[in-house]
Amino acid sequence: MCYTIAVDNDFFEKEATDIFLKNLNENGFIFGSFSGKTHLFIKMFLDGEGSKEKAGGIIADFIFKTYVKRFFLRAVDDVYYYFDAGEKEEIFSLLDAKKEKEIISQKAAKYLSDNDFIEIKGFCDFRLDDFLDGIFSMAEDMADEYLAKKEYLEFIKLLKHFLDIQNSECERVDVFRRKNGEYVLIDENKNQIPVSDCEFSVEIADEILDVYDILLSELINLAPKKIVIHNRNLFENSQVLTTIENIFENNVTYCDGCSMCSDFENDEKNDKQK
Repeated sequence: MCYTIAVDNDFFEKEATDIFLKNLNENGFIFGSFSGKTHLFIKMFLDGEGSKEKAGGIIADFIFKTYVKRFFLRAVDDVYYYFDAGEKEEIFSLLDAKKEKEIISQKAAKYLSDNDFIEIKGFCDFRLDDFLDGIFSMAEDMADEYLAKKEYLEFIKLLKHFLDIQNSECERVDVFRRKNGEYVLIDENKNQIPVSDCEFSVEIADEILDVYDILLSELINLAPKKIVIHNRNLFENSQVLTTIENIFENNVTYCDGCSMCSDFENDEKNDKQK
C-alpha cells in the first residue's frame, strides 16, 4: 500500500530532511519524493505491520532530532534564557534518546496503521501533545539539575583555589563521627582539634563564599595535607564526603579499621555508660 509523508520545508531544515531520506534508503524502503510549494512529499510502499513499525522508527528519529530538540531547547530557554547554545545542547544530550524515540515510534506506527498520509509537523503538534508536555517538564527539571551541578563544580573550583593559596595548619587530620552526629577531628600528634559550630566564609577574587557544613568548613580552614575518614558508615550525608573527595582529591583516604577506631568506639561506649 502507498503512503505519503509530508515534510514542512519552512519548519524542517533541508540538511535534516536529507538525512531522513538517506535513512529511508539505507533501510531498504522504496520511495520517491517531489517538492510542492510548502512541503516535500515522500511516496513510499509499506507492505505490513513490520514495515510500518520500521518506518515509525525512522520517523521518530527524524522528529526527535528536529521537532523535539527545538521544542526542548525553547523550553530550557524559557527558564534559563542566559544559557548559551552549547550549554543547552549539553542539557538536551541528557535526555534518554532511545526511550523518547521509542515512544514516538510507537505513536507513529499506530498512526500509519490508521492513515496513509502523515504530515510530520501536524502529527507532532496534535498527536504528541501529551508527550511534549512531559518533554517540557523534563527540560525544566534537567535545566535545574544542570545549573545546580554547574554551581557545585564552580563551588569546588573556588574552594580548591583557596586551598592552593592557604597555608596548611597540620599535616594530617583523622575524622570521626559520633553517633549523636558530632564530628571529632584529631591532628597528627593525636590531639583533638576544636570544632567550631559556625559556618566558614572565604573571599576569593572579591567573592564571598559561605560553607555551611561544619566538617567541610573545618577541613578547609585547616587545609591538611592528608585526611583520613574513619567509621564511614556513621556519615549519613554521603554528599559531604563526596565534596571532600572532590576538593582534597588524592589526599583523602578511608580507614577500614585501626587502633584509633577501636579507641574511639571504646570512648563512645564509656561515655554512654556514664
